[in-house]
Amino acid sequence: MESLEIDCFENYQVMKKLKGGAMGKTFLVKKLISAKLCVMKKVDYLEEEDKIRADREVEQMLHLASPYTVRLISKFPDRMELCLIMEYCSQGDLRKVIAELQQLPEEERLMRVWEILAQIFLALDHLHSHEVIHRDVKPENIFVMEDGSIKLGDFGLAKEIASRNYATAVGTKVYQAPEVYQQQQMTVESDVFAVGEVIFELLSGRHPFESDSEQGMINNIIQGKMIEFPSFAEGNMKQIVLAMMNPNPSRRPSAKAVLAHDIVRMYLRQHKSKINEEGAGAGQFLERIQLVEQEKEREKLRADSAEQRADEEKRRSDQQKQRADEAEEISRVFQLEIENKNDKIERMQQRTQIIEQEKEREKIRADQEKIRADQQEVID
Repeated sequence: MESLEIDCFENYQVMKKLKGGAMGKTFLVKKLISAKLCVMKKVDYLEEEDKIRADREVEQMLHLASPYTVRLISKFPDRMELCLIMEYCSQGDLRKVIAELQQLPEEERLMRVWEILAQIFLALDHLHSHEVIHRDVKPENIFVMEDGSIKLGDFGLAKEIASRNYATAVGTKVYQAPEVYQQQQMTVESDVFAVGEVIFELLSGRHPFESDSEQGMINNIIQGKMIEFPSFAEGNMKQIVLAMMNPNPSRRPSAKAVLAHDIVRMYLRQHKSKINEEGAGAGQFLERIQLVEQEKEREKLRADSAEQRADEEKRRSDQQKQRADEAEEISRVFQLEIENKNDKIERMQQRTQIIEQEKEREKIRADQEKIRADQQEVID
């Protein structure tokens, strides 16, 4: 069983509301961290009955995870609802394809329908092998991926039948088999009948039990009143589709029997080959992406290395400038000290000169005094 991502509502941006979903509201959302488009289905999750139903759908999706079924990515509660995040099938559902197919030449349309039929039965066989019936097979619950591959989705009504071979009747009325109305029970054969109706619509653009009203269509299903089968699809396609819609459930082919049909097997081989080719192409593409990413990483490392060298060079330049500034400051201080010392020496020299001059004047005064004394002595 697949594990789910840890998630929350804040991780997504709601883009628009989508149609469809038997048991909930669906939205196209974008995951903010990756910009990846997904589908968010919101189901009631307040009452105990709602929780049981929602948890059962989650369990079914995990239990039935396969390349043929829509993948559940994560789940999380949001107030009174449970949000289911599923992969986005970008080409829509088969309701859209039905209209598009009617624009194709009949031969090309027939080939495309064989391809779709084969893939639907891969999904249906996967369910039935797990003792699960879908109970709501219709164009709106069969989805188309970007590469054109087909996936079965919306398991809100899917039901395990391990303990008995039938389940309670539910689903879209005009895609139910006659025994559903007669016995109020659904079986794996009921799913096969619904697929037959879908294939008929893909071929003709019309419901096989077409009528002016829903009740009229139901009456036609019960009575087996079918419109004319498309003439361009005579042969194997007509044989297998009419067998799917046989009023007697026991005479309808199983999913495995359909997959064993020679033409179906041929289209499955073609589909597998296409997937392998696309896988190889995707592998080469991923390899190129990886090489580009590796080159980007090397370029980043080179840029980081160059930036580190530039930073180191700048650091050394800053250190050199700092040392130069420090040397200049020391030189300035030393020059100031020299200038101060010179000033002191000059002042000392000036004081010494003044003292010497004073001594000279004192000597002159003393000599003059002595002369006057000598003269006075002579006079006396």
